[in-house]
Amino acid sequence: MKNKKVLVTVIIIVIVVSVIATGIGIYSLVKVLSKTKTSITVSEFKEFMESKGYMIKDSTEKSVDNENLSQLCVAYDENNYQIEFYVFENEQSALNFFTNNKSNFEVQSGLVSSSYATNINNYNIYAITTNGTYRYLARVDNTVIYVDEDVKYKDNIKGIVDELGY
Repeated sequence: MKNKKVLVTVIIIVIVVSVIATGIGIYSLVKVLSKTKTSITVSEFKEFMESKGYMIKDSTEKSVDNENLSQLCVAYDENNYQIEFYVFENEQSALNFFTNNKSNFEVQSGLVSSSYATNINNYNIYAITTNGTYRYLARVDNTVIYVDEDVKYKDNIKGIVDELGY
């Protein structure tokens, strides 16, 4: 009788712990899947990048590749690597730009040493390190950050895009 009570108590504890663990897992999954990012404006990009010592160039007129492009701002550092910030007229145009450039990066990749991809709600991220090159794409709403640079700048670039929230 005593063994039966102990067994029932253990079973109840196991069930309660399982239910709690499942609940925490579901909560965490919902939280991750419902996460959104906030896009920034060209003015915010310029101000932030200038505060970090980058030179800024408006290259909208030079980019005739995409008719739905509203603005293109390029930030250069003293080593002449650059981070490009695109603003499109709508989210679909930004997604198309992201998808096309991701495909281009994959075609050019050769021997890949690392890659990362995320597609959640209002943002997509793709990063690949290959053949001495670091390539990074991040889309949030109708904006895209584009980087295609020497791998030696990877840590600097990652730090900047993280601070930008991309």
